[in-house]
Amino acid sequence: MGWSGGANPALAAAARSDSVTAVALVEPTMGSVMDEQERTAFGEAVGRMGELAAEGRLTDGVRAAAGFPFNDEEIAVADGAGYFEAAGRYVPNLLNVFRQLREHEGPTADDPALLSAISTPVLVIHGADTKPFWIRSAQHVADHGPNARIQQIPGAGHAAPLTHPAALAEALAAFLAPSRETA
Repeated sequence: MGWSGGANPALAAAARSDSVTAVALVEPTMGSVMDEQERTAFGEAVGRMGELAAEGRLTDGVRAAAGFPFNDEEIAVADGAGYFEAAGRYVPNLLNVFRQLREHEGPTADDPALLSAISTPVLVIHGADTKPFWIRSAQHVADHGPNARIQQIPGAGHAAPLTHPAALAEALAAFLAPSRETA
């Protein structure tokens, strides 16, 4: 299971392992489907996060980067839930991951060959009110994963785990229950 960029390691593990019985993704980040404007906005958000992190302002850094995936309402919910304070401690690791991804020369999780190697069922969840990039990302996984399907959460955006936890839990439970029975 993975959310946003955390979906990519889940996909890679499923492509390389016969012991994975199901994969659930919440708005996976498929960089290959970013348009130029999105790529620029993402780069600016990560750059700002890096500047704030260099000043020791990790919480402000993650809040600044959240402007790329989250809308204003989601930012308010995340702020109220303490998400930015909790996620701030991971900013140095996140910046390191972004650096490694820029330098990586091999296949990535959005590679159609990797996605087509996943034989297990894959559920790709996205919010009905999310930004177009995550809808394209979900469709990319579904188009290339032989057993992948998409499910929308009405009213949700990229921050569905924070804004729509009950609907997300219901979708995950319904999808994963058959996998537990056969495992």
